[in-house]
Amino acid sequence: MPRIGYTSKHMRLAAAAVIAVLLLIPAIANLISNSVMWTAEDFAAAALLLASAWIGIEAVIAVTSSNGIPRMILAAVVLIGVLAAWLHLAVGIW
Repeated sequence: MPRIGYTSKHMRLAAAAVIAVLLLIPAIANLISNSVMWTAEDFAAAALLLASAWIGIEAVIAVTSSNGIPRMILAAVVLIGVLAAWLHLAVGIW
């Protein structure tokens, strides 16, 4: 019996869909509210950061051989780095 599960193609499609939905949230808020004022540069920066997180996690998965703690730690490091960059761009922490 063949093994049923998610392939990397399905996971990549799901990641792309999540990024698209995350970018749609401020786009819709831009249309219905005056308090959200994102420009094209804001959307480009958000897309770049989300794509960086995706590529970073893909790299972690490709480099690590197990599904254990090292993979989770490296993925967390990637996400913390992306979050730090996002915070810096949003409010200029440093």
